[in-house]
Amino acid sequence: MSALPVVLKFGGAVLRSPEGFIAMAQRLREYGRTAPMVVVISAFGRVTQALEAIARTAQVGQVEEALEAASQLVYQHREYGAQLLCSGEQGRMVDYLARSALRLKEYVQGIAITGELTPRTLDLIRAFGEAWALELTAAFLREQGFRITTLDATELICTDTNHGMAQPLLKETARNVEACLRPLICPGSIVLTQGFVARSVRGEITTMGQESSSLTAVLLAALIGAEEVHFWTDVAGVRVCDPAIVPDAALVAQLSYEQAARVARAGLRLLYPRMVELAEQRGLRLYIRSAFAPGAGQTVVSASPGMITPLIVSRERVWLWRLLPTELSTELRLHPVDGSTLLARWEDGQHVWMVTSSDISLPLSAEEGSMITLLYTTPQQVSDLLSLCARFLRDGISLRLCPGEHLQCFVPERAHALLVESFWHALYSEASLCTKLSEAAS
Repeated sequence: MSALPVVLKFGGAVLRSPEGFIAMAQRLREYGRTAPMVVVISAFGRVTQALEAIARTAQVGQVEEALEAASQLVYQHREYGAQLLCSGEQGRMVDYLARSALRLKEYVQGIAITGELTPRTLDLIRAFGEAWALELTAAFLREQGFRITTLDATELICTDTNHGMAQPLLKETARNVEACLRPLICPGSIVLTQGFVARSVRGEITTMGQESSSLTAVLLAALIGAEEVHFWTDVAGVRVCDPAIVPDAALVAQLSYEQAARVARAGLRLLYPRMVELAEQRGLRLYIRSAFAPGAGQTVVSASPGMITPLIVSRERVWLWRLLPTELSTELRLHPVDGSTLLARWEDGQHVWMVTSSDISLPLSAEEGSMITLLYTTPQQVSDLLSLCARFLRDGISLRLCPGEHLQCFVPERAHALLVESFWHALYSEASLCTKLSEAAS
């Protein structure tokens, strides 16, 4: 009986350094030569945001600045390739980037001439990041001795025409997978593709929203009959708060689909609402581990519930909107299926307030900051944290509490780490735990 295929996803946080590429190769070798593998990769760290900035710079007429930024971005990938590759593959990568740079230049000049940046054109610009990453990753793996087949995701994933937040169409995608991907799956095979990008029913390039490379991985796993998806990141599983801020943050070893969906809707970047929903429908197990330290712990998402303690979910680069009801109805396009896009919403009688991810772009003024959401807290813990928020306000730290089911606050980027660490200390520090035990004993 042949081994079931397994789907692996390596994100931009891993592939942004040569050490990450080496770690990826090590992890692939550990799977052996029997199980077929489908490997999904993302654009390198911050490349998508840089491409969006280039497009918007061109839109306002600053064509020279946009072209210079585009040239610099291509140069960075060329230099990265020089670090990773030897002569043969490096030469092919240089040629590919040169051709790609010409196409990008044409798009940028077109935007500058018309002064228009349509969602369709923005998707064409965004797609360069994944294409560059796919080519460079394929070249690196070939040099490492892997026998791989590269398959462009735009030939696999079919979506609707909602550019920027496109929804995958299962029936059409399944047909593409059977025709293009299924014949490549055999013992020991490695098929490499990219996430985030797709092609609409009209044949146009689309993108599926922030973090949707994870959705690509789960979607392909569901359609090829895999039982597991392994997400290799730069952190060892889901933690009770951001380990980049609190290195001692404890591991959350197990999450049920319902628990994972709740955390995803709060904005945790390791998870994605649509991906969790599809995984539950197909009974897929999801594993989240560090590519750099595979033995440092993992989070498993499955039908089995986990023992949940309070979680501090933080999301940087979000927008706070204050809109009139008329602006809400005419300007904002939100999709309920993508829970991570809309992080909070409330009304004050005159205005509608919302916190959204940066997927949403409106021709209206907004405040940029970070969102912190507290999940699985007791009423007493919420009361303690509200007192802490009041102290921050007295100390002159601006924060806005968001009415809703959970304790949520929108804070300036500069205060993000301070508040996360303070909340963690309030919930998990030894002194805090001792106080709680003392109160319980009395």
